[in-house]
Amino acid sequence: MIITEHTAESGVRNLERSIGSVCRSVAYEYAICKDTEKFKAVTVNDKLVEEALGDKKFDMKLNERIIKPGVAIGLAYTAVGGSALLVETTKFPGSGQLKLTGKLGEVMRESVNTSISWI
Repeated sequence: MIITEHTAESGVRNLERSIGSVCRSVAYEYAICKDTEKFKAVTVNDKLVEEALGDKKFDMKLNERIIKPGVAIGLAYTAVGGSALLVETTKFPGSGQLKLTGKLGEVMRESVNTSISWI
């Protein structure tokens, strides 16, 4: 869960930091425990990770989102190696012109125009 939902890099620096945060969370609970004799072993589970690291930063469940028409997976190169992204379309009445929104780079605009030509 830490790897797939809280870190996205080609190395392990952020993974190490995230694991450290979970460990510090357990250490804090031990430190504030009044009766350390009764402090039991801790199992790291999804709930503990969420409490220590907060909400998910990355959603890896793309399969659930691409089952509807008009949604496809795209790939993007980033400073941390790359990521998958969703490309969504919708149909509505208009003049028949294509309108691209968002901060699309030249390569993405070229890909869209190639796709339209193919269609």
